[in-house]
Amino acid sequence: MHFVGRQAERQLVRHHLDDSERTYQLILFMLQAQPASRHQQLLSAECFQYLGRVAQLRGRLDEAEDWHRKSLAIKEVLSDKPGTADTYWQLGLVAQYRGLMNEAANWYRKSLAILRELGNKPGMANSYHQLGRVAQLQGHLDAAEDWYRKALAILRELGDKPNIARTCHQLGWVAEDRGRLDEAEDWYRKSLALKEELGDKPGTVSTYHQLGTVAYLRGRLDEAEDWCHKSLAIMEELDDKPRMTASWHQLGMIAQDRGLLDDAEDWYRKALALSEGLGDKLGMARSYHQLGMIAQDRGLLDDAEAWYRKALAINDGLVRQPYFGS
Repeated sequence: MHFVGRQAERQLVRHHLDDSERTYQLILFMLQAQPASRHQQLLSAECFQYLGRVAQLRGRLDEAEDWHRKSLAIKEVLSDKPGTADTYWQLGLVAQYRGLMNEAANWYRKSLAILRELGNKPGMANSYHQLGRVAQLQGHLDAAEDWYRKALAILRELGDKPNIARTCHQLGWVAEDRGRLDEAEDWYRKSLALKEELGDKPGTVSTYHQLGTVAYLRGRLDEAEDWCHKSLAIMEELDDKPRMTASWHQLGMIAQDRGLLDDAEDWYRKALALSEGLGDKLGMARSYHQLGMIAQDRGLLDDAEAWYRKALAINDGLVRQPYFGS
């Protein structure tokens, strides 16, 4: 069972989600054949949590939450503090992807309280990082930077290169949100150098995309398009559908700025179809908005208004989806 568990983890890291799900289901079957014990229950709880992560990576957030809550119920009954902290964190991530930032922050703080009690520095850094993301997505940039720098101080102390890369990426995003594009690019390139050294393909996707965004904001459309296609090539390899929509939107915006409205509309409609298939409401709202801009550019004001109203109906009370956060 230990061997199969390691195999499932490798499959998850490599984004082989069908294989990973089958392997975790196999582990559950093996566990159910064992006599009931604390150890057996805790292993089952871990399986539930990993199945939640698989569902989350597929964009199936209701399913992910169900798995995590199954895991949490066992861990709380058994007073498994490290496991409980971990599942609180995962529930925070699900809430964050739904745009429920206050709920996400509450889960992360609950996790952090346990991790501080346990003196778990890697876990504390992870919670600081996620609290930074929540603050950033709410537009609280000073608070976000403070959380990220707290995380980075611990990560540098630990020599944790993968998570240093992750936090450098987010500090780049804060600088980008402030309009400090040189600073943003410096952070992104620090992040990218570490991710490429580590062979972190999913992380590399995020940083390619943000470097493309910086190039786009500077008006360097050819450079932005190159970064976007580099990002998409890896996403297609990983079958990372939720984030494909954001890259297609970016390609649509590049085409739109070049005056290629038919090409832009094709990209936006492609993104919309995938968002609808995933049940990604925020992605749908973004496509509606961009299609409204295309209609407006064409002078079709009634069509534009209809698209904008569709976007507004979804966006009311929600925030942007953090597709390319680290």
